[in-house]
This record gives sequence, C-alpha cells and structure tokens, in this order.
Amino acid sequence: MTDSPHSQSPPAKAKDGPRVTLRVLATTDLHCHILPWDDLRDQPAPDRGLAQIASLIATARAEVPGSLLLENGDFLTGSPLADHIAHRANKGRQRRADPHPMIAAMNQLGYDAATLGNHEFSEGLALLRQALAQAQFLIVATNLDRLGGPSGKARRPFMARQALIRRVLAGQNGRLHPVTVGLLGFLPPQTMRWERHNLAGRLDARCILASAHAA
Repeated sequence: MTDSPHSQSPPAKAKDGPRVTLRVLATTDLHCHILPWDDLRDQPAPDRGLAQIASLIATARAEVPGSLLLENGDFLTGSPLADHIAHRANKGRQRRADPHPMIAAMNQLGYDAATLGNHEFSEGLALLRQALAQAQFLIVATNLDRLGGPSGKARRPFMARQALIRRVLAGQNGRLHPVTVGLLGFLPPQTMRWERHNLAGRLDARCILASAHAA
C-alpha cells in the first residue's frame, strides 16, 4: 500500500539556529555582451555589457561579504563578438587554448556558478565544451543528459546535476557561521526542439519538475 499525501508524516521542523544574511547576485541573458557598446550601430550602449555592472557587483559584495554571484543562462551567444568566435571556430582558427572572452570576463569577476540556456547550444557542442572547459566557476545542468550506448538511450549527466557552495557568514550575534548552499540549474526542455540540428540523438533535457524532485 502506498501512502496518500494526507497520511504521510509532516517533515521534521528544522531546529532554530543563528540567523545569517546571504546575498545572491544573478545575471541573465548576457548574450556575450561584455562592453557597453552597440557593435551594429557603432555607438555606446549604456544599457548592456557585463563590464557595465562590474562596479555594482563589487559594491554589492562589499555590503554583504560572502555573497554568491550566479549566471542564469544564455551568456555565450547572441552578439557580433560571439558570431566572430563561432566563425573562427568553423574555419578552424579558434584553438582550444584561445581564451573565450566571455568566460575570461566571468572568471575575472569571480562567478560562483552558472547554468545553461538554450542559446548556449546554438553554435554546437564542440565550441560550447571548449568554452566551458575554461570556466573557473561551477556549471550546473540538473536536467540535461548526454545520450550514448549501443541503443543511443543510455543517459549520463552532461554537466554536474547539482553543486554545493560553502560560505562562512556573519550572524546577527556577531559570530561567523559555516553555511552550505545547494544549487540546481535547469534547461528548458523545449531546447531539444529549438536546437535539434545540434542536439538530436546527443543530448536530452528532462522534465524540470521531475528532475528537481530527483536531485
């Protein structure tokens, strides 16, 4: 007999402990825009560019030591710079050792972790793997599987399914306390349709909700 939702015991209440403050900073849809410049119009664009918010990130971190800096996805493609990198790769001119400008900028800012968006796959897996290999931050893709085996249906994680980040944070009592933060990251399953020319038979994105429960 299986338990119904009403017959299950309620989860044990966590013990009260010291209260700490954790600030989470996040960027999204950077699309390989590093500088506040519109390449198509050849003019300043103060509303874009990772460099434009670097000082804001530094200020926010100074206000709350131990802050996390995360990226929500769609950070590697979508700008003339990204197109240039992809063109070089397609011509065999992008060497594995060549630093990816966006990854280098994120490394410099000290990102803690990132997850992948659908546009990360727009230029194929080889260029994506080459870029991610240079990351000095965690890459989390909870619901993304690599397909293989004789049947082509065997599943292995494409990247880490989850990550733990440890911090030592100041509590309201003035003491320092160790804190562990768990991270999950999800790719829209529709990516398998949007990017099927690059991903069909190679990767599969599972249901977000089911993957979260299984993590």
